[in-house]
Amino acid sequence: MSIDLVAIENKWNEEWLNKRIFEAEVIDNKKPYMIVPAFPYVNGNLHIGHIRTYTTADVVARYKRMRGYNVLYPIGFHATGTPIVAVAERLANNDQDMIKQLKNDKIPEDVIQKMRDPIEIVNYFIPRQLEAFKRYGMSIDYRRQFVSIEPLFSKFIEWQFNKLYEKGVLVKGTHYVGWCPLEKNAVGQHDTKGDVQPEIEKLVAIKFKLKDSNDYILCLTYRPETIFGATNLFINKNAKYRRVLIDNVSYIVSNESIIFVENQFNNVEVKDDVLDASSLEGKLVVNPVNNEEIPIWTADFVEPDFGTGAVMSVPMHDAFDYVYSKVYATSHGLELKPRKLIDTKELDLEKLMNEVYNEATANNSINRYIIEKYNESLYKKEFKDGILTIEPYKGMNVKEARERVKEYLLSNGYAIDYYIIANKEKVKCRCGALVVPKIINDQWFIDYGNKEWKKLAKELLDNAIIFPDKARKAFYDAAEWISLRAAERSNGLGTRFPFNKDHIIESLSDSTIYMTFYTYVHILRDKKIRPEQLSFEFFDYVINGIGDPETVSEKTGIDISTLKSIRESFSYWYSYVHRHSGYDLIPSHLTMAVFNHALILNRENWLKVLSVNGYVIANSEKMSKSLGNVLLALDMADKYGADVVRLAVAAGANLFSEYDFTDVVVNGIKESVQFLFDLLDNISSMNETKLKAIDYWLYSKLNRKIKEVTEYMESLELREAYVRAFYESINELKRYIHFNGNNPVVITEFLEKLALLLNPIMPHVSEELWHRLGNESFASLESWPTPNEELIDDSIEAMMDIIDSNVEDIKRLTSMLAKKNKSYKRIEIYIAKKELYDIYNSLVENINPEELKNKYSNYASIIDNYTKKLKKGGMRLKLDKSMIYELMEGYKEHLRSILNTDIVILDSDNAAIRDDKMALPDKFKIRIQE
Repeated sequence: MSIDLVAIENKWNEEWLNKRIFEAEVIDNKKPYMIVPAFPYVNGNLHIGHIRTYTTADVVARYKRMRGYNVLYPIGFHATGTPIVAVAERLANNDQDMIKQLKNDKIPEDVIQKMRDPIEIVNYFIPRQLEAFKRYGMSIDYRRQFVSIEPLFSKFIEWQFNKLYEKGVLVKGTHYVGWCPLEKNAVGQHDTKGDVQPEIEKLVAIKFKLKDSNDYILCLTYRPETIFGATNLFINKNAKYRRVLIDNVSYIVSNESIIFVENQFNNVEVKDDVLDASSLEGKLVVNPVNNEEIPIWTADFVEPDFGTGAVMSVPMHDAFDYVYSKVYATSHGLELKPRKLIDTKELDLEKLMNEVYNEATANNSINRYIIEKYNESLYKKEFKDGILTIEPYKGMNVKEARERVKEYLLSNGYAIDYYIIANKEKVKCRCGALVVPKIINDQWFIDYGNKEWKKLAKELLDNAIIFPDKARKAFYDAAEWISLRAAERSNGLGTRFPFNKDHIIESLSDSTIYMTFYTYVHILRDKKIRPEQLSFEFFDYVINGIGDPETVSEKTGIDISTLKSIRESFSYWYSYVHRHSGYDLIPSHLTMAVFNHALILNRENWLKVLSVNGYVIANSEKMSKSLGNVLLALDMADKYGADVVRLAVAAGANLFSEYDFTDVVVNGIKESVQFLFDLLDNISSMNETKLKAIDYWLYSKLNRKIKEVTEYMESLELREAYVRAFYESINELKRYIHFNGNNPVVITEFLEKLALLLNPIMPHVSEELWHRLGNESFASLESWPTPNEELIDDSIEAMMDIIDSNVEDIKRLTSMLAKKNKSYKRIEIYIAKKELYDIYNSLVENINPEELKNKYSNYASIIDNYTKKLKKGGMRLKLDKSMIYELMEGYKEHLRSILNTDIVILDSDNAAIRDDKMALPDKFKIRIQE
């Protein structure tokens, strides 16, 4: 009968919630373990990417609970910042793309209309996300949930920012930030489409003066050292250009770049006149470093919205410049004279450029992909090995020369600093506007560049356990890279910025130590404590033990016993905290969490464990709301079952790797679950009472499995753990049945232990198996199984491996006959004589081979052969003939069914051998009767 996974899930979810088995309280004599995944942003339904993160955390929570820890797994909801407001505003403007996305998210039309109010968005998605958490059986203490825009939490954030100010890392100044010109807000990762952190990079824009004019063309460049080889400038032939005054100096820039210019320079005036590219083509500009006059040419590869829509062309050191310059020069009857500036070992630049030109123009058009491929290799080679050949930089490597030339250009007024958003793809605000760099005056920043603070953060990382270990470098790199971060926004939801009440705190900045709030928020609610009672003195006492409860009680009006219980709850749970999230948050959220813990909390309350997991993609494509291929968590639970999805996404790939969610995989998991329940139903029909060889084999595999899975779970290697716990268990049970295993006691014990091993990742299936096997307790609260190492039998497992090897030989032989269209009546399988097993086992026990030859002179060559094998590292395990014979007798019916022929197992001690080739202990004699 087909198992109804949805019904099973609903039953156990209700049982767990009704019995409140995951509500955790302080237990003095029990070790705490608090695991905290990143709380979800409430602007959409959860999808299977979220489920991977929250299931991974739940696997840890359930495993540690079964290992005897007092586990707390809390969850809250993040609503701070501009994303939710941006959705509401787009709906208010009747944005059809936004409406389509929400419809793809399966949100009813009437609800979408209400979402013009941002609070309606929050109120709609929190229950939906809670439904998904419960449906997937997350072992969460739901009493502790909160949303980041509620007043109680805001008081905590005000205290946090006061601490940052006290410690001198909340600073005010003028800096560049990613900026939304439409919403007039600094933007971070949570404010952009696709949750992309804008990466701001400072380059130089070189000033080329138009001959006989007061105008300059600005050319942005990554490689200022190549300016000495510039032969021309390129502008886009289809673009429009405008004059802009920056500090009263006139520059000609593309129309698309004006928004970048206006936002990063203070004194900008845009002129009304519009210039076609054709009006600039052919004019001469002056190279500021050598006063050479070079022409302006046009090409379509110049991006009008990158830099200022103009680039300098250095044909000998840039494949794009060479190909387009040569094409232009040839078509206009001009001469191109590339100039070599950089010498690179074993690189013939002239030959290389002719090569790329011929390849890229082979089909009477220009293949940009080919050029890009050459450029990528050229840039790396020149940066690594290149040496300048021109004075005064002759002999310098490219890295040093680049900085020297840049300094020379800026100090002489030949160039200006120019900032770009350096992400590979264009970054857009959630409102749809292109994010640009902007200089902000009187902006509050968190100074993550503070050297002493970095030192503290790295100390926390030094002492933290990090899963997987390869993520450690990413954390250290992020800690080194992170610098100033805008701490306030002019609009959005959340806590008012304490030092500018007109602004709110930036969305990631209020989600760095919020996990501390889980430890006592349920007490605040139970005691009906009001926001205004939560003074700075309250948090100083609760979080850092500063002050005494009597004074704090007098200040806040909170009774002393309640204060002590809140302090106790925080101190207990925060003595061991495991922080988990997606690896994409290492550069921002997770690193900020490390810094804030290190600075604000006492050392004993620093994060102890950090772990990250990779993305989930769907059918080899990245999930995207705009593409409409997002796999929603609740939909997938309905379609496949929540436990099936849990196993697939959390254990289908290594922790740090991307996981590709496909129908084939999840349907295979579902079929395997069905097999387990079918086997459970068949136990009543089994009647074997005596233990057989196959039973000992299954006991050995079970106890070895428990040992290995435990080791993998300790290091959070979930894929390896559940390949063994789930996939290999299914295969072992099938093999057991194929070998005529039918002992109900053995099967029951295997399934009971398996139910417990599966509990962390397939809790509903685990609970159902556990109870159908006659147990009344919750599997979720049972102890993790321990292996009986006395039952781990290398020899019986080796004998099964020998059987497998021989069966493969039989399959190959029958396959060869089938290809030759030869038929056969039966297959005889001979098991070696007992004295050959005695010889083999004696050699394993290191009996002198010469002694054995004296005793078994007929088998001298066999003795020599096995002696060589054992010396070369062959299997040193004793073999039991009677067990091998018994196993083959049990297996022959299954072998008969798959080969569709009669199978006979013969004992060489009792059967006549018709030729000289005899059966060996590890190599059966096979006779096929045609």
